[in-house]
Amino acid sequence: LEREVKIAVFKRDERLRRAEEAAVRPTAGPSGCRALLDQARQACGAGRPEEAVRILQAARSPAEANARGEASEEAKREEISVMSLLGKALLQLRRWTEAAEAQARLVELEEATFSMENLEEREALSNAYNNLGIAQKNAGKMPEAVEALNRAYQRATNGDDKVATRQAAQILQNLGQCLRTQKKPTEAKKVFARALEIGQRLVGSEHASQALDHLCIARCLRDESDLRG
Repeated sequence: LEREVKIAVFKRDERLRRAEEAAVRPTAGPSGCRALLDQARQACGAGRPEEAVRILQAARSPAEANARGEASEEAKREEISVMSLLGKALLQLRRWTEAAEAQARLVELEEATFSMENLEEREALSNAYNNLGIAQKNAGKMPEAVEALNRAYQRATNGDDKVATRQAAQILQNLGQCLRTQKKPTEAKKVFARALEIGQRLVGSEHASQALDHLCIARCLRDESDLRG
């Protein structure tokens, strides 16, 4: 079960990474900032996130200056690329407060730049909100995490609860965990039930990955019983 869940999560993350890279890929020639970004990508790919963070922090100021000075689509998307990779590297290092700050800036940039009519851009924004929620949860900012994850779900579904995707299900899992931490088992149970429903629509009710949702719902039922005394 654990292996299948890990494989499913890896495939989802790879698809989101490709979608996000496609959404933020610059359109013009090379720049000093982009050279640093390429170095940081290589460092991440080689399993050196600390080195990637140092490079991206060096690239961040020029990217911000370019975006302000040129106000061009290319400059804005270059800054988005920097902040996206920086946020992910900081998450990998479990530097939660810094990761939350980077993801918050990324969300701000993508909200101002991306079109919700573009599926790849909407998915990238949803993923940014999801990562923001994860960072805030681990930084102890639970109300902010819940707000970010609700926004992630809204972007993932475009406001349509009938939409069923792996991304939406994963966001609901994260949201449910936050609500349980806030000792809101009834709300959490509803969220986990929705995640279960999406999973069943995608892979069927007998798939091993559904065990996690059933377990989370069972824990919520236990929490409700404990609260009632």
